[in-house]
Amino acid sequence: MDQWKLHIQSGNRHFLEKRYLEAEQDYNKAILRARKIFPAWFNRQQAVAALVVSYHNQADVFNAQKLFSKSEDMLREGYEFLQHAAAKQPVDDALMSGLRCSYTQLLKHIKSHGSRNNYVPQPFDFRMSSTSHPEIEVTQNVPTR
Repeated sequence: MDQWKLHIQSGNRHFLEKRYLEAEQDYNKAILRARKIFPAWFNRQQAVAALVVSYHNQADVFNAQKLFSKSEDMLREGYEFLQHAAAKQPVDDALMSGLRCSYTQLLKHIKSHGSRNNYVPQPFDFRMSSTSHPEIEVTQNVPTR
């Protein structure tokens, strides 16, 4: 966690100084570190937060440079990483919160800047995961005629 935090802090400093190349490099290191230690991280909430922060900060660097398609790619990659993690393990509150946050940020980005491939992903459905929780009930509003 300490190494990840150092990369984030350095990236934040470079971002504020508008040194975007350095910030991008720092955030990329943070992403790689968060992904590497994600499966073994004992504090699930911290693990999910590290991934979300890393990907969203990297997307912010690209947005600041008006590289909107690269920003979209980062947001998609972060969301997809969490989707894959959720398909392999129990979906707890931390993971569900990370999925919601990442999905919301991706939708906001697409609404503001459009989507390069006009593809809007569906929200994660924990019921489709191999480790879904049957005790969690999801209701869907179905319009009546």
